Amino acid sequence: MNSGPAATPHVSAARVSFACLSSRVWTEPGLFAEIVLATTDEMSGLVAALAENLAESHAVREDLRELAHRLRAALMQPRLVQLRRLIIANADHFPELGRT
Repeated sequence: MNSGPAATPHVSAARVSFACLSSRVWTEPGLFAEIVLATTDEMSGLVAALAENLAESHAVREDLRELAHRLRAALMQPRLVQLRRLIIANADHFPELGRT
């Protein structure tokens, strides 16, 4: 991995070269936005899958309870809790992400 002189901790964490990362995301705010949006998409996919299963349910009460447990477990993952904290802490700098 060639991270070059302008490497940041983000480049090392991503395990890509600086050129590769900067070709997709030009700034740290852009990187932050990409991470938030990717995570939002991931969670939207989970909710859609859970809702689809619920639509086919014959035991709605039990399935709703299972859906709640799975959704809570997903939302309480340490990486998501940390990301929510970062979004809240940076709400003044990135108000559009808070609305997302």
